Amino acid sequence: MSNTQEVALKYFQEGYNCAESVVLATTKNPAATAVASAFGSGLSCTEGMCGALSGGVLALSLTKGKGARHESAELGTEVKALVEGFQTTFGSTGCSTLLGFSLTDKDAGEKFQAKGCFETKCSLYVKYIIEELDHLLKPTQPL
Repeated sequence: MSNTQEVALKYFQEGYNCAESVVLATTKNPAATAVASAFGSGLSCTEGMCGALSGGVLALSLTKGKGARHESAELGTEVKALVEGFQTTFGSTGCSTLLGFSLTDKDAGEKFQAKGCFETKCSLYVKYIIEELDHLLKPTQPL
């Protein structure tokens, strides 16, 4: 496991959501964490994209998007590769599909704990995204 993966998982264990953990570990910019907050838990429990994946897209955009210090014309290609790689590896990009239940279920917290989702699912998604970002962001420096 890379140092960045360890840092992201530490943030995740400390209570940052999956998107916040990815963004903070990769950009090292605490202000960027606020940008990521609504993207965790499948876009704030709306059955959306996995928060770790959303955090990865945000990290790429913050680091390589328009106006960033290391702006890249390849940003769209890199985002597409990140999303497609995640889809291929895990079979879906949707949080609810990945977890096997909806975070809007009234017993979602109990299901999350009972299924060990933090350890057996979400941590894997965070580690995967960080590994991919390590390759995509290697030539640049964090914000």
